[in-house]
Amino acid sequence: MEKEGQYVKRDLVNLMQGLLQVENLEGVKFALIASQNKALISETLKDIEEKAMPTPEFKVLAEEMQQFNMESEQDLIKTKEEEPENKKIIEERKAQMAEIDKLLDESVEIKLKKLSEAQLPKNINLKQLEAIKLILK
Repeated sequence: MEKEGQYVKRDLVNLMQGLLQVENLEGVKFALIASQNKALISETLKDIEEKAMPTPEFKVLAEEMQQFNMESEQDLIKTKEEEPENKKIIEERKAQMAEIDKLLDESVEIKLKKLSEAQLPKNINLKQLEAIKLILK
């Protein structure tokens, strides 16, 4: 059964994470519906995924920063972050992430496949059930 509805993209991201948590549970119908929903959600969130890609400059900076010990080398980290070119790269990434945050609050219309109680795996636990509650009938 499909149910068209309005969903906030942030909720769909959470549902996708929930579907990843239950991907090892058994049940043909359950797996089929979970797989279909993952594909639908992935397509719906494609704009966010594309926007979230860090720039090549940010990737390089992130790799450079990984050489530092986060606990004992805070002064070196701060100095590196304060370099003018790095400061600009970091600010651009922060702006990019703020834009993504706005996209996550957008509503979208999507037809999620719904699961009935009979289609749920017998060994699903409460945490897993809560993670996929958007697709329960």
